[in-house]
Amino acid sequence: MCDSQRVNLQSKLEEEEKEKQQKLALEEEQRHVQKRKKRRVKGPSRLSFSDEIDGDTDEESEAVEKQKGEPLKQQKLGKFGKDPNVETSFLPDREREAEEQAERERLRNQWLQEQARIKNEPLEITYSYWDGAGHRRVIQVRKGDTIAEFLRAVQQQLASEFREIRTASVENLLYVKEDLIIPHQHSFYDLIINKARGKSGPVNLKSLLPTFSF
Repeated sequence: MCDSQRVNLQSKLEEEEKEKQQKLALEEEQRHVQKRKKRRVKGPSRLSFSDEIDGDTDEESEAVEKQKGEPLKQQKLGKFGKDPNVETSFLPDREREAEEQAERERLRNQWLQEQARIKNEPLEITYSYWDGAGHRRVIQVRKGDTIAEFLRAVQQQLASEFREIRTASVENLLYVKEDLIIPHQHSFYDLIINKARGKSGPVNLKSLLPTFSF
């Protein structure tokens, strides 16, 4: 082989090697470009994911702070509640007991007001004062008056006519109904609501009731 051929062959090999190096350099540069593109694409995604994590963390922190600020009773009710389908009327219940107590008190006051109204109603009684002979009179009292109060009113009514009754005390006057001597401490109201009875039957307060003086 002559010298010119060797030179040409060497030049050709050098050119091929140069082209090969250029090709490798170009491929390497393209790989770097692709990597940079991938990093740019992944970069915002990582930042977005980080923001979501931060957002979730902030929301959880706010929820924890809110729970700390809530009363303990509300937190418990959030965990444990009453089953509306379970019968609990037999269990102690302060609110229900308070309502029942208030209702009992209301009914009691209503009953007392009704009894006070009845006691204040007028009652007209025909009686006979007996001093050996009968002296019939009519007097009006209230149903709530006691027998002692009735006898005192009778004494005042008869005092102008009968001298002996002026000096008599109420304790010396008797209230007699048929076969009953009615004690002074009882009221007409007591006799009415208890439906007082004597040996001969019910006591009729509006009939003749002799009053004796000793």
